[in-house]
Amino acid sequence: MTKYVLFNGYFIESTEPCLRATDRGFMLGDGLFETLRAYNRQLPFWNLHIERLISGMSQLGFPLASIPFKKMKNLISELLARNLLSNAYLRLTISRGDAVSDFLPKWDHGESNWVAFTKPLPSQLELNQKKGIKAGCYANFPSGETFVTPETVKGIFVGDVVINIDQSYVIPENNPLIIEIKKNKYRVIAGPKNMVQKMKKEKAEAMQKIRNYEINKSLPSSITKMYRQNFNSIGEFAVNLNPKAKLCNYLIVNEKIARMIHLALGMGFEPDRKTVYHWDIVVNSPKQKLDIYGIGKKKKIHWVIKKGKFVV
Repeated sequence: MTKYVLFNGYFIESTEPCLRATDRGFMLGDGLFETLRAYNRQLPFWNLHIERLISGMSQLGFPLASIPFKKMKNLISELLARNLLSNAYLRLTISRGDAVSDFLPKWDHGESNWVAFTKPLPSQLELNQKKGIKAGCYANFPSGETFVTPETVKGIFVGDVVINIDQSYVIPENNPLIIEIKKNKYRVIAGPKNMVQKMKKEKAEAMQKIRNYEINKSLPSSITKMYRQNFNSIGEFAVNLNPKAKLCNYLIVNEKIARMIHLALGMGFEPDRKTVYHWDIVVNSPKQKLDIYGIGKKKKIHWVIKKGKFVV
């Protein structure tokens, strides 16, 4: 057991009682929680976890003002340090607060209670070493892609396999998605009507989410400013590597098919490239006979794919 927990922003010993018997989370299950993983005292995807927490609280009508979201990450980092943890399980639990007069919830009224609890976990590297596995620590299944968040992109690309928006959509071969990019900002030139309309609808809802964060001041202005800056950006460029992945109706498989590539609209993987959506679009590189290469410091060309075929 770790020595300290956070209760409403205060560090207390984990053996000390903190919640009242009248707390609605304890009495009625009127609460919600978020589970995170700390790696080397870093908190990956922190903003996404907090977004989901705020979204849940808003939908349930929990009081937001009493939760110090702007300071919470620093408090969590200090909690890890006090408990001498680098790799840890972290749970944030929030209740509506104390039941004042009756059992009916008071919508957006009063003060929420929150608790942060940690416990030690071995690093993924340690787990892999114990199992004799030689692998990285960032992946999904099936495996098979190498990706970057590009600094800038320009030109036109043709998505002709699949796109994920709210779900996976197979792109017709005779009506591909055509995306124009200038200074890393994209616009849709043409594509299937249902997909283009769905993209417009989802983007409008995503922008409204950012506006709500700004109006409610539920996230720091630096975060919402970053969300706006990256809203129309290219967030990922990837080369697919899995020779056993086969063409199907789902993005998670198609984005791994060897020699194909995919680009993502919206959020990237770097800390300064976050926004509120990430849409992958798979491109049939062999069919389009694409050339993909890098240019080294001495202007030497390093080929990856030539005319749709691997050269590495």
